[in-house]
Amino acid sequence: MGMQVFLHRPLQKRLMCSLALLSCFSLLQNMSHEIRTPANAIIGATQLLRFTTMSDDQQDLVNTVWNGSKHLLSVTAASLAECCHC
Repeated sequence: MGMQVFLHRPLQKRLMCSLALLSCFSLLQNMSHEIRTPANAIIGATQLLRFTTMSDDQQDLVNTVWNGSKHLLSVTAASLAECCHC
């Protein structure tokens, strides 16, 4: 027969929260490299492009990439912050 452990609700909640945080930290490490590094490269490249001579259409495309990549980093940061909020 297996032994069951009965925990007080507040203790059980804290343990579950701790397990969730450990999972989040692992996710945070992977997400930090897998999303932020390429996004920062895109932001850096578009930053350089923004200071070159381009047509209005090209400037609009570069601005779209710039704004999209900045938004991606913002959403990623917010998601990771929410993930580790317990």
